[in-house]
Amino acid sequence: MLQRKCPKCKKGIMSDLYTFQGWGKDGTYICDTCGHLKNIYEGPTIGPYISFIIFEIAIFSMERWVSPLEYTLYGAFLILFIYQIYRAQMHDSYISNNYSLLGNAPDNFTPNTIQEDILRTEMNQREKRGVLIKYSIAIFLIFSYSIMLYTETSPLDIWDYIGYATIIILLPLWLIFVKFD
Repeated sequence: MLQRKCPKCKKGIMSDLYTFQGWGKDGTYICDTCGHLKNIYEGPTIGPYISFIIFEIAIFSMERWVSPLEYTLYGAFLILFIYQIYRAQMHDSYISNNYSLLGNAPDNFTPNTIQEDILRTEMNQREKRGVLIKYSIAIFLIFSYSIMLYTETSPLDIWDYIGYATIIILLPLWLIFVKFD
C-alpha cells in the first residue's frame, strides 16, 4: 500500500486504502490527520491520447481524397488530443509535486477511524453512482431497441424476436439485478 504526503495539512500521511484496477491503477488516498481524500491514477496519463493521435493519422493517411470538411474535423480532433496531452502532463506534474510519494506503508498498518469513515462514505457514493449508471444503460437499451423493433418494416424471423426480447427484457433485468462486489 502506497503512502503520499498530504498537501492540505502538511503533517498528514495519505494512504492508498482502496485501489481500483480498470484502464489503469486508480488509488483512493485518504489522509490520516485531516481526512483529505484524493483519487490518484498511478502512471502516466498521456498514453491513450498518443494512441488516439496515431490512430487518427493512420485513418487520415488512408483517405485518397480529403474534403475541406474532413480537414477541419481531423484538425479539430488533432488539436483536441494535443490539448488533452498537455492537460494530462500538467495533471501528472501537479500530482507529483503536491502529492509526493513517501513509499510503502508498514506491514502492520491499519487505517484510523477518520480514514475508515471517509472511505465508507466514498464507497457508498460510488455505489449510488454505479446504480444510477446501470439504470441509465438499462433504460437506454429498452428505449432504443424498442424503437428499432417498432420501426422494423421487413418480416422478422423467430430468432430476431428472441434476440430483441433478450436485448429489451433480459439484458436490462440482468444489468439491474446484478449486485456490485
